[in-house]
Amino acid sequence: MLSPMLCQVGTETDLDRTDMVAELKANGTLGFLIKTETEFTIQNRRGIDYTRRLPEITQEAKEITVSYIILGEIVWTDNRGVTVFLGSQRRCGTSNPSKVITLKRQYPVKFLAFDILELNNENLRKLPYFQRKEKLLELLKQTQTILYLPHTKDKRKYYLECIAKGQEGVVLKQINSVYEDGIRSYNWLKIKQGYVEVTM
Repeated sequence: MLSPMLCQVGTETDLDRTDMVAELKANGTLGFLIKTETEFTIQNRRGIDYTRRLPEITQEAKEITVSYIILGEIVWTDNRGVTVFLGSQRRCGTSNPSKVITLKRQYPVKFLAFDILELNNENLRKLPYFQRKEKLLELLKQTQTILYLPHTKDKRKYYLECIAKGQEGVVLKQINSVYEDGIRSYNWLKIKQGYVEVTM
């Protein structure tokens, strides 16, 4: 079973660190896309198989011709474009085939990919964060349901924009950090609404 790298809680001063960039902290369900030469699975952080529950993600993932392990968030967005946990919770919470079909129409989900751990059987975990993101972007240039999650150096501005829109917050990532399986690392810091005074 794969164990995700997890975030520590950051502070307001971290928004001004020059060695970090910011990504959206999506309000969804963490998951791995795992493709080998012979099979594909979607797993959550506890190893539960979501492959048949999320057919739109599974279909596109299988069309990517190389092997990989990608980490990201399964998300549903409301009419404002804000990620809302209810949608991913409903989609990931049932394995009943008829309910899967109904919920697929009600809560169409996407996969926001923010890290890649393996590519073509090569372990990428020791590469710096920015190099892993470059490889991830190249792999996902043509995908529609599996989306590359961008990042920005303008962390404070982006944080305030996310909060104003109704998003949960941001995750700061140290640009040269390696991927640490199962570690709650200070190289990844979550900054959520309420941690920082919002002044615009």
